[in-house]
Amino acid sequence: MTRTDFIARRGLAAVLLSTSLLSAGCATVQSLPKDATRGLDRDAEGLTYFLPKKLAKLTITREPVDPEELAEALKDATVALKAAKADQASKKSAAEGEQALLDQLASDASARSSQTETAELAKAARDLSDIRVTKAKAAVDAADKAYRAALQGARCAYASKLELLPAQADVSHRYVAQLRHNWLRDDTVKLAVTPAGLLSSSNVVAADRTGDILVEIAGAVAGWGGGGGRSSLWSSRTHIPQALQPDCGEPRTIVQIFDPADASARAKVAAALKKADYPFRVGPISAKDKAAVAADPSPPDEPSTSLDAHSPDKTVAEDIFKADRGAIFYRSPLPVTLTLEQRANGDDWQVVDAVLAQLPQAGPISYIPANSSAFVKTVDDVVFTDGVIASWSPERPSEVLEVVRLPIKIATAIISVPAQILSLRVDYSSKGKALADQQAAEIASAKTLSKLQKCLKDAEAAGADGLACLPPAP
Repeated sequence: MTRTDFIARRGLAAVLLSTSLLSAGCATVQSLPKDATRGLDRDAEGLTYFLPKKLAKLTITREPVDPEELAEALKDATVALKAAKADQASKKSAAEGEQALLDQLASDASARSSQTETAELAKAARDLSDIRVTKAKAAVDAADKAYRAALQGARCAYASKLELLPAQADVSHRYVAQLRHNWLRDDTVKLAVTPAGLLSSSNVVAADRTGDILVEIAGAVAGWGGGGGRSSLWSSRTHIPQALQPDCGEPRTIVQIFDPADASARAKVAAALKKADYPFRVGPISAKDKAAVAADPSPPDEPSTSLDAHSPDKTVAEDIFKADRGAIFYRSPLPVTLTLEQRANGDDWQVVDAVLAQLPQAGPISYIPANSSAFVKTVDDVVFTDGVIASWSPERPSEVLEVVRLPIKIATAIISVPAQILSLRVDYSSKGKALADQQAAEIASAKTLSKLQKCLKDAEAAGADGLACLPPAP
């Protein structure tokens, strides 16, 4: 190696080393906010995922009240409850009798096997009768409540149901994950989403190869690139289509699907209920607002309280953008008690249904930082459940240890590579000589065979047996 070559390689190594150190800590996954007016462009190419949210469904039905019909319904429900209780007592007695008989057959294995099945069937019949009694009691309570309300002048009988729907995509938070490979880094990225577009797993591996390249340079192999560069993924945020509010009218049944963490959505539900003359309202009670519910001055047709835990998520993407935004976004749900209240008298409201919900959209937007490091392989293995983070397993080896090992690796390469080349040359020479000897032996064998064939041919022409042509025995 000439002095010029040595200086050039040393300069190249210095450039790679400084570039790798300066770029250490850069993002391997980015999430960029996207201008909706630009439409689909290069930033929209990749894997789309959404942040999760859960909506609530409110269903209320009403029927005209007829006191005579309600009295008859209460009578029928009471008779049904009496029959259910009689059947329950009979089934309970039968189950106890079959169990007692089974206990008496402890020594007879054959008879016990048959009786065991009979006893189990009797227990199942008893359990079924218990369920029927429970349902019959509920029917009597409902009929009695409706009848009493009719006697007090109620015009309608209401039935309500408040439920939380499964997690779905929040179209206001769409991200497009893209792979950006750097030629001095080994990037392995695996993202998985559910059919609803929610993240189920994320595995991002970024292995900086600058140290290996420096070792190869020391062994007379050069390469160019920036170690630890920018991200192998980024996510683009796009605009959300506006949802249409259905026309409510004056129905016998009213159904509202809404975001319980959104005050404006709850206000629309309250307005729809008021317009249809339904004496109900919905309101959340967050974990931090329970103490303030009693003093809430909200009017009867508005949600009973506001949800202060609602995240100002419109600014999250911009804030992360200013901080290099290497991330996979996720939401942390917060507990919210969603209540359904019915007007009793005047401004007196009573809670008639409630749902304790973990709402992703009520919690803050967070992100898993995914940053590359110089000379080492970084791993971010994340598992999601319906878009909500379940586990995060990061691996961050020591960069200092690799930096300490690097001079030894380079010195080893400087010493070992020439020795390997010399060994290769010696091995090549030995194999060449063996090949030449083999070829010479093949030529000699061919000449001997040619002479033998000519001798046998001459002996045959002379009428001899040709034994003289054979070589003497050793």
